[in-house]
Amino acid sequence: MLAALVIILTMDWVDSMPADPDSWGNIASELLIGVSLANLGMTLVCAPNHLLKWLAKHVPFYRPPAEGVIAMGFFLLFTGGLFAAVGICTCISRLATF
Repeated sequence: MLAALVIILTMDWVDSMPADPDSWGNIASELLIGVSLANLGMTLVCAPNHLLKWLAKHVPFYRPPAEGVIAMGFFLLFTGGLFAAVGICTCISRLATF
């Protein structure tokens, strides 16, 4: 996620449009954000007790149910998959125009 932020912040800022939607920086940031969100989502789906133990230690007044943590993990997993799919499709369309 940090690498995606660095790419986004260092892209060529021209006029009101920050960069071409088909630029390699935009494609890389979509892929990196997608992989990061999918990784976080899989962590929450596969090991929700780790987050629940951390919350119990650091935020004792907030105890969400494990089903809510798993649902949030699925949401992040599918959102990350969407970002990665858009990045891959944009990359394929850009390569097809060469």
